[in-house]
Amino acid sequence: MTESLPFDEIAVLIPGYSIEDLPTDLNETSANSLLNALAVAWHPKLLNLSRGIPCTRQAETAGELPGHRLLLVPSCAEDWMPHEWQSALRDRGNIVLSRCSTRREWLDALDSAIDQWIADFGSAAADEVSQAEYVSQTEHDESSEALSPPESSAVSLPLPQTSDDGSAPPASQGRMGNEEASASPHTTRLHSAVCLADDFLAFGTVYFQIILLSRRMHHFVEPDEYLLSNTIHIAAAAACRGDVAEAELRLHEAFGQLRETRERFFPMDCVLVDICVPSGDAAPLQLIPPLRDQSPQGRHQTSECDAVESDQVEEFSAQPASSAPAFATHPVNIAASASELCRWAQEFPEFRAWATEAIQSDHLCLLTGHSAETRVSLNSAASLLSDLRTGREKLVRAFQAAPVCWARKRFGLTANLPLFLSHQGFDAAMHVALDDGLYPDREQSSIEWATAGSSIAATSRIPIAIDSGTSMLKLADRMAESMRDDSVAVLFVARLPQLQSPWLPDLQKAASYAPVLGQFVTFAELMARTDGTRHRTEFSHGEYLSPALIQSSVLKSETPVTGPAELFRLRNRLEGVRFLTTLAGLLRVPDTRAVLDELQAIEERLLNLDNLQAEGKCEPDSVSNESESRITPPQDSSSVLKCQDESRRNTSASVRSLQRALAAMIAERIGKAASAQDSVSQSLVICNTLPFARTACVLWPDGWRLPTENPALEMVSDYRSLSTLPAGTIAPVPDAVSADLHRLAYIKLPPGGFVWLAPSENDRTAASLFTAPRREPPLAEGLSLRNRLFEVTLSERTGGIASVNFYNQRANRVAQQVALRFEQQRDIRTGTDDEDSDPGRTWYSTVEFVDSRVVTSTATEGAIETTVRLLDPSNGKPLATVRQLTTVCRLSSRIEILVSFDNVRHKLTGNPWMTYFGARFAWDNEAAAVTRSVLGQSADFRGERFESPDYIEVADQDHRLLIVPHGRPYHRRSGPRMLDSLLIVEGETASSFRLTLDFDQPWPQQTVQDLLTPPAAVPVEKLLSPTVTNAWLLGLSAKNVTLVTSEVRQTRPIDGTDADSNPQPVTELHLTLLETEMKSCTCIVRTARTPATAQLLRSINGIPVSLAVNETGVSVSLSGGQMVTVVLGFSG
Repeated sequence: MTESLPFDEIAVLIPGYSIEDLPTDLNETSANSLLNALAVAWHPKLLNLSRGIPCTRQAETAGELPGHRLLLVPSCAEDWMPHEWQSALRDRGNIVLSRCSTRREWLDALDSAIDQWIADFGSAAADEVSQAEYVSQTEHDESSEALSPPESSAVSLPLPQTSDDGSAPPASQGRMGNEEASASPHTTRLHSAVCLADDFLAFGTVYFQIILLSRRMHHFVEPDEYLLSNTIHIAAAAACRGDVAEAELRLHEAFGQLRETRERFFPMDCVLVDICVPSGDAAPLQLIPPLRDQSPQGRHQTSECDAVESDQVEEFSAQPASSAPAFATHPVNIAASASELCRWAQEFPEFRAWATEAIQSDHLCLLTGHSAETRVSLNSAASLLSDLRTGREKLVRAFQAAPVCWARKRFGLTANLPLFLSHQGFDAAMHVALDDGLYPDREQSSIEWATAGSSIAATSRIPIAIDSGTSMLKLADRMAESMRDDSVAVLFVARLPQLQSPWLPDLQKAASYAPVLGQFVTFAELMARTDGTRHRTEFSHGEYLSPALIQSSVLKSETPVTGPAELFRLRNRLEGVRFLTTLAGLLRVPDTRAVLDELQAIEERLLNLDNLQAEGKCEPDSVSNESESRITPPQDSSSVLKCQDESRRNTSASVRSLQRALAAMIAERIGKAASAQDSVSQSLVICNTLPFARTACVLWPDGWRLPTENPALEMVSDYRSLSTLPAGTIAPVPDAVSADLHRLAYIKLPPGGFVWLAPSENDRTAASLFTAPRREPPLAEGLSLRNRLFEVTLSERTGGIASVNFYNQRANRVAQQVALRFEQQRDIRTGTDDEDSDPGRTWYSTVEFVDSRVVTSTATEGAIETTVRLLDPSNGKPLATVRQLTTVCRLSSRIEILVSFDNVRHKLTGNPWMTYFGARFAWDNEAAAVTRSVLGQSADFRGERFESPDYIEVADQDHRLLIVPHGRPYHRRSGPRMLDSLLIVEGETASSFRLTLDFDQPWPQQTVQDLLTPPAAVPVEKLLSPTVTNAWLLGLSAKNVTLVTSEVRQTRPIDGTDADSNPQPVTELHLTLLETEMKSCTCIVRTARTPATAQLLRSINGIPVSLAVNETGVSVSLSGGQMVTVVLGFSG
């Protein structure tokens, strides 16, 4: 063909020497401008006006290009253009488009420019347009024999109407509307409807990515330009004629050529994973894709081509990108919590119906698992299991499908998380944080995420924000990384429900023709495809750090330190109550359904409290009133904090009330009913809420006689200071305590059992009061505290602990003090005028000792309170007054510390990890190993900052020091043998903090549970004590195995019984056991009743393994760090 077309070339001017030099650090506007220009250049109407295919040109050489061209100049290329480039290029007859960003802006500008070009050149331009149509049709006829297209007739359109002077009507309105287009008897092909216009733009997007990807893979391959040019021009001509079948056929061929190009440098599979991440208040119907056929054939049954036949001319492009939905034929993944999904399903039945059907047809994968997405690293293992279990139950009720793919929006990654996920039946997980926080981000598409005791299929590849132009510029780089590192190249794209850009629809349209960049799959399908190709990958605990402290401190969403700490303590108390329900089931206590329902309601409320605190919200206190809706949180952060504090107090009161109720039910079951002739006084029943033996300190009710002698009663002593009751003391009658003399009973509780104490009838049967031996020094005097194990010396300079010396040992075990850490170092004031002396610099405040006093010194308890002032080292100004109460007990190896702040004058602002009031600890051995607990298991840490609400342990070959922060999770290692526990940071409102030190404890997790899970003590009346006044009911033999959670279930009748003849139900105890010290062991589960059956479950949907039941109990073998569920069945 020798006929000329209006334009010799369609070119996009780029800011670089070639396409591989494109900058990827453009701002959002510049990136959108470039990407949309590269797509719009492939519009079928433009292809019909030029020869060849669109190309890219170096921006600074644009003035040297001969001929007539249509040039698209993105905003990022304008700085590269020569002086007065716009006028120079237009004078040569070129059409120049610039200063556009969005796709609609480019299309509008292109429409107006073509109209203006026709108006400027009059009939000559119109003739060129008509000639271009002829050339395009003729080229199609000449290529038909070679490409074998189906026969089709040409559609000729009249030339534009001209005025008397030969010029076209002005296009001042820009794009012509439907009324204008249909009213004009003469319309150029530029204003007529075009089928598959968006598909051509999608081709342009994918063509650019393939060319760039080949450069990133260092292959520099391109499609056959001649073949691609013929194919795409035939497709464009067919689209402009309205021949859908022909246009689709040629587009299939064109996309196929791009796929062949990609397979030349990567012949393996490529997949795309679309992840929709809705916010909690998103409209659920936005998540539902259009319920219409989105295949290439079905997409155009009501397309623009129908408008051509009905003389309804559509606009130049399809709908705006801001309303572009996801397509129903492409699998989608939704990342949301179970509570959000179930709330949407309840409020919108359409969403429930669509999601249920899509899950069953494998078109939808729910990336979920948690009910409330509690903060994992700040909570206990029981809280995590409760969150996962509750989320699973909700999803099964709502969508008839259990979750199998785990993900979460809020940070919640830990190294041992696979242990809990696999136990809860998940098949795959996303080791990706969609939130702030530190974690190992070594990216791989598919790994076997492993920890001691378990593993799970996972991905660690970070999604790109598909709505972002800057992310789209990096798509080729991210895909190239996956091609080099993975057996299956994977690109994860994340988005909101309502799309704001055309990039995802472009990829979806391209995938419907050929998997050029990949085929859309669900996350579950991706994990199934990569099965057998994954490498086992273990991460270290020290690589993780949540953003919770900084977020809560900056956003004032909760009290940063005490907020999570109180929830942690509440959870431990709640698990103690749950253990009592297990004992009640073991004892066959009747009528426990109401108690179990209340326990479930409190548990769900506790999960919601954690979620609300993380979001800076609060809700009304309503456990039983389910119809009460959530209120809008107050705007004032102080009001939110007060509301949260009230919710925690009310929840704590509910837990204590439920604990007393269960203890009373157990006491009624094990006691004997008194007759009218029996002389019965009150008794005290203490139930152990843990499956191991321990000692409890109980405040003996005032007015009662001394308790009767009991083997479990270790001692009874007088106590005269109500304000300083020993930490963990249980008050069975808290409202009936007077201010006079009190008595403390120290009781040895059997594992998971009870002790029944009754007041003595006379002095002969009464337990004797303990008195200190003669000539024994007092437990507290001056600045010294002592017990039978060690002596504590308080510092007369800092008011803290100067030394702890065990008898017959010379080493100082620990030193402690309270200090303020500054964000920047301060000069130390020396008090001299010597200018040459170096005053030194310090991060911490100095201390001025004020006072000390002995608060308690009895036969069993000793306590000393010291008062100090914290001073600014640079000027000596007071910062705060600190009172520290240090307590020791004769029978215990623990030191209790209560720190109280008064007159805090220094307002903390800044990074809470850098400036804070904290408790500082120091020890002698720099080589001692410092470990902490993560979800109840011993773990290491690497950097200075770490989280541990359970404990911190400092251990060497000879000694072990245990620091229990009582749920406060934030700590900072300030030196080789020094550690800070954060107490007050910016936003913290509490002023009193408790810490516990313990020594030489081989099983630290038991110490933590003992401190945070108090026994249940309840006074009873009209009951005679049982024959056995202390007994164990449920215990574990291995000290390094903890009972994470327990549950009582009533199941089917025993096999062989007739269901119609009063069958006996089977009571099952589900005990979840966790090994905490990474040591293999055999644990014997002992119960007072011999179980009929015993089974082992390694996951909740796994195959049960039968266990042998013998006289000693049920033996369970655990490897290091393993978690299992033991199911004990009892008949009757």
